Amino acid sequence: MNHKPNTLPTIGLIGLGNLGNPMAVSAISNGYKMVVHSLNKNEATNLIALGAQWADT
Repeated sequence: MNHKPNTLPTIGLIGLGNLGNPMAVSAISNGYKMVVHSLNKNEATNLIALGAQWADT
């Protein structure tokens, strides 16, 4: 996919365990906006610090 700067889609990710958290970090590092959710909000602490938005449900 070719996107112009600042036109990358927002990605939603449910599940931030051993696989989901590193995937979200990678996406954020590559300029994507993230909306995340997991059963345990503590799993999202690092992602929220990087700019991800928490979704309650």
